[in-house]
Amino acid sequence: MTTTLPTQARIVIIGGGIVGCSTAYHLSKIGCSDVLLLERKAQLRQNQEMTNLAKYALDDPEPMLYANEPVFRNDEVVGHIRSGAYGHFLGCAVGMGYVHNAQGVSDGWLTSGIYEIMIEGRKVPAKACLRSPYDPKNGRSKM
Repeated sequence: MTTTLPTQARIVIIGGGIVGCSTAYHLSKIGCSDVLLLERKAQLRQNQEMTNLAKYALDDPEPMLYANEPVFRNDEVVGHIRSGAYGHFLGCAVGMGYVHNAQGVSDGWLTSGIYEIMIEGRKVPAKACLRSPYDPKNGRSKM
């Protein structure tokens, strides 16, 4: 698929993430029609099928997750942590990050691998979760 870009535009937004798309949307709402939104990846739909947001909970209660820690699946880097924090009710660090796979990222693929997250030069075992990890029985809650 070949796409021809306009040679000029009144407003050019670089990056089709949440901020870029929101900016383009709000500009259109106030009547700006000459807006060009440029995305780094031209085939966005195809890339979305090869990428998925995953949630992780570390098996070890000591290490912390912050951001940019590499995520390993079956000893191969498949992504990085984008945001991490300590889940006090879970008793471990939790994080979110995008995983990539050239053959696609399905729920089955995501939950079938063995995950480790590199923290300070050490691989720490982790669980990949389809939903946000939580303590369903409030077993860790102490009052």
